[in-house]
Amino acid sequence: MRPSVEHRPAEVLSSCGGRRCLRGTLLLTAGVSAAGALLTLVLPEPAGRSLEAISGHHDVVAAAERLLADTGPTATVAEA
Repeated sequence: MRPSVEHRPAEVLSSCGGRRCLRGTLLLTAGVSAAGALLTLVLPEPAGRSLEAISGHHDVVAAAERLLADTGPTATVAEA
């Protein structure tokens, strides 16, 4: 005789520890929710800006171009 696949909710709770299992699941869910709420405080607000503008990529490129312009050409490429 095969065991029944269907379980009643009370049977499922009692099989995993009853209220302890449910309490642990709820505490885990609350922890994930709190971490998500804190993460939204840390992340920058885009306010309609593109990802490139937020990342500061253009600032890094501009600084590198200024540095290269200040130092001048120091290496040469041999012609093949």
